[in-house]
Amino acid sequence: MEKKKKIIIYIIFILLFIALLIGFVILLNFSNNEEVKTHYELSKVYEQDWNLVEDENEEFDEYYYNAVKNNIQAFYNSLNSELYLYRDDENNLKKYSDREINEILIQYLSKDYIKENNITVDNLNNYVKTFDTNQQVEIFNMKSSNGDITNTYAVHGVTLDLDYQIGSEFKFYVVLDKKNKTFSIEPMNQSINDIDSIEVKNKDEEIESNSVNTTSYSYVLDSKPAQSRLNKYKNIVLVNPEIAYNFLDTEYRDKRFGSLENFKQYVQNNIDYIKSLKAEKYVANMTNDYTEHVVENQYGIMYVFTEKNPIDFTIKLDTYTIDSEKDIEDYKKLTNAGKVQTNVDTFFQMLNSKDYSAAYNVLSDGFKDTYFKTEASFEQFMKQTLYENCEIDYGNFSDKISGVFTQYVEIKNRDNKNDKKIRMNIIMQLDEGTGYKLSFEIL
Repeated sequence: MEKKKKIIIYIIFILLFIALLIGFVILLNFSNNEEVKTHYELSKVYEQDWNLVEDENEEFDEYYYNAVKNNIQAFYNSLNSELYLYRDDENNLKKYSDREINEILIQYLSKDYIKENNITVDNLNNYVKTFDTNQQVEIFNMKSSNGDITNTYAVHGVTLDLDYQIGSEFKFYVVLDKKNKTFSIEPMNQSINDIDSIEVKNKDEEIESNSVNTTSYSYVLDSKPAQSRLNKYKNIVLVNPEIAYNFLDTEYRDKRFGSLENFKQYVQNNIDYIKSLKAEKYVANMTNDYTEHVVENQYGIMYVFTEKNPIDFTIKLDTYTIDSEKDIEDYKKLTNAGKVQTNVDTFFQMLNSKDYSAAYNVLSDGFKDTYFKTEASFEQFMKQTLYENCEIDYGNFSDKISGVFTQYVEIKNRDNKNDKKIRMNIIMQLDEGTGYKLSFEIL
């Protein structure tokens, strides 16, 4: 009997070990998805909480940034007029009176701002406007003056509703009372264009608690690091493209767009594309000086956010405009077939990201002269012929003609796998370094 018990225990132990082993293998497979043809190794977005330990240093850091952003978001949440709808005992839809709403909203404002402008609940609507939608807050510039009791922040940011229809910029002073864990908000004078040019003053006086001004300190920052960065770019660029342009990596923006006007035109032409952006794969590469957040969207395009902190960052909207040293080294090691496939992949990244100028520039001169004398004609043809979101399957590769390579591909619609595949031959010549020229034929 005792021997039988030992056998049963041994079997249970073996089963537990096998279950753990299977779980480990599943986790490993989950973390290592299909290879992307770049030096970034991305995995599917698996958003999770990133725990943040409170920093005792009162200089700018993510802890206080998060608190300021939460407080401004709470203020804008309260500006949503739908919040003040309710049903009476007879189930009729009612709304609080303007005065009742203003009695809530005025509690967010600093006493100094209320006193200086003689604000009352009756005239508050002249200073604070409500919305009919939820507004998402993004901060892109912030400076502070810190004291023993309070920190005062000058904040510049944007808000945009979830349907990307109603957006605006804001400039506020936000005061955090660290002792009472309260806050107040003060809209800046509209004549202030750049908060970097002003001196932030801090009175270091306590802020009395009321029904709305409890500071939301959170030890979790950026629970969705991939999508939050895409959202920040989307919200800024849709509200003010010039601000977004200034956050683009300088070398990158000069090479891809050349000027602010070209970037504005790109944004204008691709509003729906920008609104649709979603994160699908993500990796963070940390160094001593910055963190590189690489986000792949649903079109297979990788955005690179090089970030020192939430307001000190640069953005690249793709990984093909500027070749990294690692990409160049890896490319040189490829066979001709590997180089051709890498270039085809890049070509379709250009098309998926609506970068028709870059795609047009890799066409061979003879092909352009024969079929696409202008970039506009090429763009029109590709929009009419290909899918909005292309995915490539590679077929036969041929190098029968010296120096000329032919790659057969089948083009699928990422958004609808049931759509008919488009068959295409791509003819390519490889130049020195990583350069190439191509032509194609639809079969």
